[in-house]
Amino acid sequence: MSGLSAAILKNNKLLMLADLRSAHTKKWAEILSDNGFEVHVFGLTQAGEEFRNVTLHPGNIAGDTASAGETSIKKAGYFFELKRLRDLIRKIKPDIVHAHYASSYGLLGALAGRKPFFVSVWGSDVVSFPKKSPLHRKIIEYSLSRANLVFSTSEFMADITRKYTNKGIVITPFGVDISKFSPSLNQNMGNTVRIGTVKTLSSTYGQEYLFRAFASVKSQLPEYSLELELTGEGSDKERLTALANDLGIGEQTRFNGYVMQDALSAVHQNLDIEVYPTVIEETFGVSTVEAMACGVPCIVSKTGGLQHLVEDGISGFLTPVMDHKALADILVKLVVDHKLRENAGRAARKRVEDNYDIRKNAEIMIEAYQRVLNKGD
Repeated sequence: MSGLSAAILKNNKLLMLADLRSAHTKKWAEILSDNGFEVHVFGLTQAGEEFRNVTLHPGNIAGDTASAGETSIKKAGYFFELKRLRDLIRKIKPDIVHAHYASSYGLLGALAGRKPFFVSVWGSDVVSFPKKSPLHRKIIEYSLSRANLVFSTSEFMADITRKYTNKGIVITPFGVDISKFSPSLNQNMGNTVRIGTVKTLSSTYGQEYLFRAFASVKSQLPEYSLELELTGEGSDKERLTALANDLGIGEQTRFNGYVMQDALSAVHQNLDIEVYPTVIEETFGVSTVEAMACGVPCIVSKTGGLQHLVEDGISGFLTPVMDHKALADILVKLVVDHKLRENAGRAARKRVEDNYDIRKNAEIMIEAYQRVLNKGD
């Protein structure tokens, strides 16, 4: 971004409408604050973590209500938040309003009527929400129609979003802070290989296929000390615990639970290989990018936007969806070949530096803000 653009935007008030419990909200808010914006975030719930140099405007919607399905009657309470949003807009007079998530915050932002207005689509808001009913589709179409510009984290999701709008779409990946997520200085050269994943424990993310593949690798390579680590909470934990015991890998499996965003880099740095065997068309993969930034080679499902994060065989590895045998074959190669892991990890780090540096991603967003402000739409 040019110095002139930075000077023009410095001290502009940015009002984000976003989930205060999300690490992605925190990431965007803080990096934009670092770039000179006076950042305010309007949320429907209380915040999950503290935000640095950002003013929060939390709501009192219960967490279980906010996490309920999009058809839940409980979510009708969102509309009572519209008055609070309009009052806040009158009070702080933001130069920019940016809603993150098209269905809930996007609708509130569209109804509030403040311009310029931007919408970031995040995934399920355009992948599954519009398919629930004609009304759900109309909500997305309306929210996007009120936006000056739409942001998407991947070209895969942008293609889906174009079904509901003819507005311009700018690609702004959920990048990472590459100064915080960086390779470990301590290289593992021994026979202990730590394999892991950092994701919500859910059948959606296919951890059971990792378990089955890990069990196969353990039986094929008895001379290696293999460890399996899962970081994250979720509804599938009990089933996965039972599966690990059934497969005979209970003693090698560790559930770390939820880890705060600021501690995640250490989690990735402690792993030698990471696996993301997602079974759906995931639009992006932030955990994968974090791992790559830490120089950890990743195996990901060949599906959705996830498959575009790595160059197969170079900066990562692709595996067919729900194919634990193919996954086990790749794991065996990586376990026995330290040089392959090292080369893939180095290429992964370079790919993140080139494409998923949060500072570069923020510059793309800021330049888009500037174009719209210059036009005076």
